[in-house]
Amino acid sequence: MPMKQLGFYEPTSPPVVTSKVVIISGAVTDNYSTHEPSGVTRGFDLRTGQLVWAFDAGNPNPNELPSDTHQYVANSPNSWITSSYDAKLNLIYIPTGVATPDIWGGHRTPDQERYASGLLALNADTGEKAWFYQTVHHDLWDMDIPSQPSLVDIHQADGTVVPAIYAPAKTGNIFVLDRRTGVPVVPAPETKVPQGAAPGDHLSPTQPYSELTFRPKNNLTDADMWGATMVDQLVCRIMFKSLRYARFPGNLGMFEWGGLAVDPVRQIAFANPIAIPFVSRLIPRGPNNPAKPAESGAASGSELGIQPQYGTPFGVELNPFLSPFG
Repeated sequence: MPMKQLGFYEPTSPPVVTSKVVIISGAVTDNYSTHEPSGVTRGFDLRTGQLVWAFDAGNPNPNELPSDTHQYVANSPNSWITSSYDAKLNLIYIPTGVATPDIWGGHRTPDQERYASGLLALNADTGEKAWFYQTVHHDLWDMDIPSQPSLVDIHQADGTVVPAIYAPAKTGNIFVLDRRTGVPVVPAPETKVPQGAAPGDHLSPTQPYSELTFRPKNNLTDADMWGATMVDQLVCRIMFKSLRYARFPGNLGMFEWGGLAVDPVRQIAFANPIAIPFVSRLIPRGPNNPAKPAESGAASGSELGIQPQYGTPFGVELNPFLSPFG
């Protein structure tokens, strides 16, 4: 992945250490361009530091190692949050993000979509895929899994025990899967969702909705707008009415880094959900919005404000939905 810019790829979570390998992933700068570093996950020999395996999610052969004739695929989905490891099954569970840019995806290849925004289980010794469960199809909202998944043994009414994994998603869904197979333990039926993509893009007709969820029960209305004064509230209502509103929460999601805490004795999970509405505004290319960066372009280091999305027809402005009065 021959990238000139510094700071576009960096590990943001501790590695997973097994008895044989050290496994590390990393974050890629969001919404800068269609030619950013690969989000490859790599396994290194614990004793020698030698590269043992790689999983490059955007590669048709994700386990292909780099060589004189092959480099990691640009813009492969990355994994920025902490992974989980089951020593008994020898499986590592990797939350995957979306192939950046996040907010317009008409350029994405089937390989870039295949392992995006979901939970990927790999053999820790070899990096070979055991299973994958996608929590958001064709993600255009950066709605990945933002917290380390929790490994929990579920004691069922008939006395059987299911080794499960809880994966809290930004959407507010908590996906509960059998960690041996990736099959949902708690149903997550495909549900029709609002349509209306930007030009050149598309939306998935359905998304998986877990029956264990913190999704807001009701959509926002203008009556939900709040202000320090009547004028403030009125302006917020006008702003709300002027926007195309479908669902919330926004890009920060219902869950973030914190994740879940689980009491295995009482079989209770404790969560700290949030719900911050966001506004995403696509900005068409023009004289002040070029399609390509300057040669000296550097990573913005921010997930808020105006972001270029070079290589796509649109830049994007991402901000929380707040009063203009501060």
